[in-house]
Amino acid sequence: MAVALSEFWTRLVRNGVTDASGCKRYAAGYAEKTGGLPPDDAVSLAKYLVKTGALTPFQAKSLLGSEAVPILHGRYLQTALAAAVPLSRWLPVVRQEAGSAKPAVGVLFRTTPEQLSGGRDQWVAAHAGVTSDTLQSIELDSVDDNIVVYSPLPSGASLSASLKAGAKLSPKKACEIAIAVCDALAALHASSLWHGEVRTDRVWIGKDGSVRLLRDPSGPAVSPQLENPFAWLDRSESPTAYAAPELTDPSAACSAASDIYSLGCLIYRLVIGELPFSADSPAEMMSQHATVTPAPIAAAVAAGESGDPLLRVVAFAMARNPASRFATVSQFADALRATATMIESAAAEPAAAEPTSSSRPVVTETVAPALLTPTPAPAPAPAIRTQSEAESAETPVVAIDRDDSPASQSHAPPVAVSEPSEPDSSPSLPRRRRRKRKSNKAPFILGGLCVAVLMLMIMLLVGGTGKQQTVTKKRTRPPVPDRVPSVTGASRNSETKQPAKSAGVQTPSDTLGYQVVDDDRLLWLPPFATETSAPLSMLPPGPAVIVSVNLASLRSNPKGALFLDSLAPDLQGLLDQSVARAKVPIEKMNRLSMAMHKGKEGWPEVSLAVTLREPTPLDSLVKAWDVSASRTPEGVTLYAGDEVDSDAYFVGDVDANGNRVTAFAVASIARTKEVAENAGANILLPRSMQSLWDATSAETDFVVIATPNFLFADARNLLLDGAPRLVAPLKSFLIPNVAAAMMLAHFDDERLYAEVRLSPSGGISEASLMKHLNEAVDATPQWAKDFVLDAVPDSSWRLLANQLPAMMSFLSRYARYGVADRAAIGNAYLPADAASQITLATLFAINTTGNATGVVAATASKKTLTVEELLSQKMSVTFEQESLEFGIDIIAEQFAAFLPEGTEVPPMRIIGGDLQKMGITQNQQIRGFAKKDMPFRQVLTDLLLGANPDKTATGSHDAKQALVWVVADDPTRPGKKELLVTTRQAAEGKYELPAEFVLQP
Repeated sequence: MAVALSEFWTRLVRNGVTDASGCKRYAAGYAEKTGGLPPDDAVSLAKYLVKTGALTPFQAKSLLGSEAVPILHGRYLQTALAAAVPLSRWLPVVRQEAGSAKPAVGVLFRTTPEQLSGGRDQWVAAHAGVTSDTLQSIELDSVDDNIVVYSPLPSGASLSASLKAGAKLSPKKACEIAIAVCDALAALHASSLWHGEVRTDRVWIGKDGSVRLLRDPSGPAVSPQLENPFAWLDRSESPTAYAAPELTDPSAACSAASDIYSLGCLIYRLVIGELPFSADSPAEMMSQHATVTPAPIAAAVAAGESGDPLLRVVAFAMARNPASRFATVSQFADALRATATMIESAAAEPAAAEPTSSSRPVVTETVAPALLTPTPAPAPAPAIRTQSEAESAETPVVAIDRDDSPASQSHAPPVAVSEPSEPDSSPSLPRRRRRKRKSNKAPFILGGLCVAVLMLMIMLLVGGTGKQQTVTKKRTRPPVPDRVPSVTGASRNSETKQPAKSAGVQTPSDTLGYQVVDDDRLLWLPPFATETSAPLSMLPPGPAVIVSVNLASLRSNPKGALFLDSLAPDLQGLLDQSVARAKVPIEKMNRLSMAMHKGKEGWPEVSLAVTLREPTPLDSLVKAWDVSASRTPEGVTLYAGDEVDSDAYFVGDVDANGNRVTAFAVASIARTKEVAENAGANILLPRSMQSLWDATSAETDFVVIATPNFLFADARNLLLDGAPRLVAPLKSFLIPNVAAAMMLAHFDDERLYAEVRLSPSGGISEASLMKHLNEAVDATPQWAKDFVLDAVPDSSWRLLANQLPAMMSFLSRYARYGVADRAAIGNAYLPADAASQITLATLFAINTTGNATGVVAATASKKTLTVEELLSQKMSVTFEQESLEFGIDIIAEQFAAFLPEGTEVPPMRIIGGDLQKMGITQNQQIRGFAKKDMPFRQVLTDLLLGANPDKTATGSHDAKQALVWVVADDPTRPGKKELLVTTRQAAEGKYELPAEFVLQP
């Protein structure tokens, strides 16, 4: 039964549809339409209001019922029963803005206590703090003491609803949508929030043409193979259709790289009209992501410059190896903008001839230099060239690497594409005979060489970061002295040439006709030309760490040879391991390069590239390698042994007359195939690394470039094994402000030139990073003084240790700093004799126990401690801000340092799957963590209290404390124990909780 007319007028006012004056206007308007007659009943009035747009059908039905259905929620007026998919759990509303005659249209989500429990309220708050024009807004409000989320959203529909089956968009339109999504993701990633669900049903297309990326703020991004019971958005598409290969493991966490891969799949769907893969089950779908290349992408890359430029960019985004994708979504957006410009240019050019139905336009992927000049608008991507990522012998995935070096920006060369060889009837790789598997430790041992060089360069320049020192006002640099601190402390005149003239002195050059001015505010000029960078040939693509050593130059230079001797015997042993893999004497090597990729259990996978001093017959090399030749289906010749995990070899250009080889690669079979498919050419690096590498030279003796995140994650055991005392200071200096770091060293006749370049991450400027570098180097003299006062160096090098402060002071005084090529730079010249002394003293210092008590403890008789005894041992640890994952690592490392040498510490492990089931990420941040002389168990408990998502928990005995640690049997070591970080829910009935986490009545 319809409501009475008078009641209907009352409900209009009560629900905020209008006010008293508005009712008069509605009555007058109705009378005007009916010849002056007032409405007879509420139904006729409601129909009139619906027809004029004053009410929606839903509102009219709600107000006409015998029992009023509230449509006003606080200041939000509901307009329909539910929003369109995927927002069916949201209410379509309008909100009257203060001072605005037109209400704001959007959607409203009414939360429940369950939806905000378990720390999910913090995720909502974090999302509310991230805004972007192309990202769905999240605004927190309160209605009837309940938290609601309002999101201004124009009328429209999801992209999946707008696309009919098989429908596709023009490349230009697809680029516009993808660029908008990139901008939205960039805002999320800047706050370390991953989307995890980039697909067409998460893109909202407004009727006004606007594009917004929808998001679910209920918690961290979850695996596409898992259901989120607290999700705020519907799933109308299969999540696995857009899932990155690394998410095959349900416990794997989403990342920026997985978002980039999903966006690549989305673009593919828009321009091709169908998803990249089709399967009957999620498992089969994930398998295809990891093994199959979509035919259109393979064809676009194989076609080279004439291939579809947008699909070639998509190929880079959809690379199976995360390291081979765009480093950031901002880089992805740059590439898309450049592609859109190319598409528009190609469409605007008049056709030279009428193309036939079987022909297609050829788009040359050359970006004009003007497009690469930085402007206020986002810069388009530079020229792109393709590289294969041969993870499958039959259908290799192709990745596109970017080259945005200064050289490419000034000359913008055309795309260089290697055409794939046609398959022939040659036999493919033979099936390996099954033998007893041998553990090949060579890659792990060789990785220590990277650590040695890395330690050398960083300790030369940032060795003082281990302690926080007060930075005093920088004094004026004096002229370069004639005396250099020696090991013995005796005075002697140094015959070392000064690196340059003193500040302000001008020296005319008669031959060149210009003057060289030395100023201590300027960087030292390197002793080599940088027109040609150090070679990157014979290396597999996508490395996270690269080490290049010019062995011939170092060994032929007496000072360089002395420097190498100062690192012996460890360095020599590592070089011997390189020789063992390459099967070539070190005297015959001209340059040795190493590339590190993600390996297993914190040990990186190491590949070698060897350049020989003289061409060597191929037959003699094959005999030394003890391998046989094999041909891949693509017709590429590799050399591999019979062992399943043996090294494989790929040779470069062979002299046709003498069948001689000048360079070859040594790596696993999979990595060697990647080198072969690139024909051993120079690889391309991400922007943050390439801009640094361009400052190297083919003459440089030592070069090390690394991404810090890789060092402390995928190569963590390498650092812990080779330089455990450097992990904490290095991490505090590099994370999170450094995207890539490069250290180089070069000897001339009487000097060592050392340089460090740091590429900043998005949260810091080059100038600020340079200041941090300056402060770190200025702290090295005080660090050395503290070491001499606190440590007890062995008598064999005590005399050298006493001179360490003077040597560090000399280094700090003559180091210079600057900003160039989007990097913070510090460099210095040292007398060649002093270089080996500083290096040797520094390496000894970082491996010397800090005080006499420590020495006594180390030499005392070792006692086997039980787990309970270990948990009661006291320790101290401090860090400003770390994630749960890295916080565990730091505590374990610091705890081991407080124990007698040789004491076995049980391994500590986070069970990521248990955390993920409760929406907890290992990236939970702990801030201001400082513990002094506390039992290990209490330190570990306090860490989990700080990482607990629900901040209302009153302590470890509270049921709201979700994170717990337990002692469990180690399945890999019978009779041993391990410490596990899990959740209270997962531990119930499976593990015995420590007393700290037992619930109190």
